[in-house]
Amino acid sequence: MCRLARYDRGRMPYDAFISYCSEDKKVADAVCGTLEANKIRCWIAPRDIGPGRTWGSAIIEGIGDSAVMVVIFSEHSNGSPQVMREIERAVNKGVSIIPFRVADVVPSKDLEYFISSCHWLDAMNPPLEKHIGELADAILALQRRSASPSGAATVEKKARKRPVALWASVALAALLAIGGGAWFLRHKPAGQTVQLENPAPNASIVGPLLLSWTSKELSQENLSFEVSLTPAGKAPIVQRTARNSIVPQRIEGKVMWKVRPIWQRPGERERFGEWNKEQSFVYFPSALNRIIATRTIHVGTAEPDGFFVRQEGAELTGYEIELLRDLGTRILAAHGITAKPTITYTRRIWGEEFFRLLERDGGVDLIASAISITPEREKTYGLLFTEPTLQYPQTMIAKPGVKPFEQGKLILPRVGAAEKTTNETFARKLLGETATERFVPYAGSGAYDRMLADLLAERIDGALMDKPYALQKVAELKQSIGAELAQTDITAEIVPGLELEKMGFAVRKTDRALLQELNAQLAATAQTRDGVLSKSIPGWNH
Repeated sequence: MCRLARYDRGRMPYDAFISYCSEDKKVADAVCGTLEANKIRCWIAPRDIGPGRTWGSAIIEGIGDSAVMVVIFSEHSNGSPQVMREIERAVNKGVSIIPFRVADVVPSKDLEYFISSCHWLDAMNPPLEKHIGELADAILALQRRSASPSGAATVEKKARKRPVALWASVALAALLAIGGGAWFLRHKPAGQTVQLENPAPNASIVGPLLLSWTSKELSQENLSFEVSLTPAGKAPIVQRTARNSIVPQRIEGKVMWKVRPIWQRPGERERFGEWNKEQSFVYFPSALNRIIATRTIHVGTAEPDGFFVRQEGAELTGYEIELLRDLGTRILAAHGITAKPTITYTRRIWGEEFFRLLERDGGVDLIASAISITPEREKTYGLLFTEPTLQYPQTMIAKPGVKPFEQGKLILPRVGAAEKTTNETFARKLLGETATERFVPYAGSGAYDRMLADLLAERIDGALMDKPYALQKVAELKQSIGAELAQTDITAEIVPGLELEKMGFAVRKTDRALLQELNAQLAATAQTRDGVLSKSIPGWNH
């Protein structure tokens, strides 16, 4: 690692910027998934390039906002001008660099100039997961060192040298405070302003709205606030409140807002502070209102993998995205708008952060990522699911000739499934009391690929997946390396009482109007979807 600057996690939105070449995307995604599973906040393209941003500006900002740059070093990145530019910017901004070498390649002279003195982490020998774990440990160790009170002794020594000056300063500060307080009570507190906190400038928000601000630097005695809200094309609405927040009523669209403090002692005239700098936000009571007004659907999604959600350049595509584009077009048409909606997105790693997107990000209209519909998810995360966009059985993948079930019981010794999915829940149910010893969880980016690699290497005996993913992944392996794997659809004939998996979109509980319109269009398109599936997924016979 190159220590170009002091690692300061507390001041950085991201702990690690991941620099990689497109040919190494699977490795980069695996690194990102493992780091984020260890609470290491990552910036990675194209996931963290927001809608409407240019790639160049977003990448420069991401580097500057990160404490460490992890370079996925291979024969591809060694000759990549883009990676070279990113490293040069990291050096220029004083960002620490950790080269993560996945191929035995000598750095080019240009790269050698910048990273020859760095401590390299070699990840050329499998398993890759072990080396990614070592990378996570290295970054976490940096965080711990940066959090240690290294300067405490120096500060204490300086403090001992100037006790007289210190107490003189305290006394002077007290006198100034007393004098300033007296002045404040006699004069108008000109120049004192609040700081707007939420929403962020130019934010687009749907659902419940709370405006908030801070006033820590202002005198709290007899303090209240005046809030000015100006919807586009309308006169300002001015409200009074004694709190540092307010829930606005009867506003929609673009709104300008500002706040100023007010002080009034009993029997005296009001004294006003200055208005803070005015900011804007865009607000819609529901996601349906916003979709109709902006002709845009902002999707929350997990990693793009496989048939349902794919990444093509800066754009999303795949079965769910194209279906959503069709449904959105129909919804706009029902409201007199002839246009296809633009699809933008925010991405999170599958799990808690993904399912909390609608709760924590007012800019997201709905979430989609091949999500199985379950009552538990609706209850836990405050969601409503649409009618199913697809139904299918779960599939057990094993070596040819291996029999997974006997008399309704799963007999494979070791079974893998993606962590925090319905596959894991079902696998544990099938394994019963032996699940602790026999179940093998897979987490983060590339979980399915790692699971099947372990199956081929006989580190596990079966891999449980939803049928569409199983068909796709098995076909990919056969085409790429000639691997033969057998699939067993788990139906009610094998496991009595089993129901098919149901997949759908999820919306907020408050967005029932959007839910109703999506369901209406899903019903209208139901008969045409199977044909799309049969053409897109090898072996689909739904």
